[in-house]
Amino acid sequence: MRILKFGSDWCPACKQMTKMIDSDLKKEYRLLIEEIDVDKDDDLVDKYEIRSLPTLVFDTNKGVYKYNGLISIERIQNLIEKHEKEDIN
Repeated sequence: MRILKFGSDWCPACKQMTKMIDSDLKKEYRLLIEEIDVDKDDDLVDKYEIRSLPTLVFDTNKGVYKYNGLISIERIQNLIEKHEKEDIN
């Protein structure tokens, strides 16, 4: 499973999500979450059809799932667990 976080330096919600992910999730899940700056990576923005920020993308064996806006740490944890299970099956 590949997890991408699309954001930008000028986006306050993106900065807040980055803080949550860095302080809580990376330690707990030992995840590699790719940080994509929408102002610098047009190819991935186009590929995943990113239209709002922040956006988390879970690219799994079963499909691509996008979640827009600032979401809680609990919701992100639930999504990780859901998509990890799905990616294994």
